[in-house]
Amino acid sequence: MIVASHGNTELLKLHKTAFLCSREIPASVVLKCYDWAIEQREKGSVIITTNKAFEQWGDIFTDNILASAIIDRIVHYSTVIKINGHSYRAKNLKKEGGGKV
Repeated sequence: MIVASHGNTELLKLHKTAFLCSREIPASVVLKCYDWAIEQREKGSVIITTNKAFEQWGDIFTDNILASAIIDRIVHYSTVIKINGHSYRAKNLKKEGGGKV
């Protein structure tokens, strides 16, 4: 999990959470991290990015109840923005003649 602070702004960013958390950090620590992130939103903005749909989080965390608890905390008083489309990196690779993607 990557936690980034952006200068003096009140913004917390948790990047690639579903992908990294399940492989490197115990579930109890992941839940504490999300609790902390939710507390931070009272002080400013929180951005959480993932490449996995909420429906996949039970498999990712190998615990449907934990995944539901995390999702519940994330979406409460939040705006969820789902982006569908092709990868910009893959698009640029094709333009540069990097092969099939």
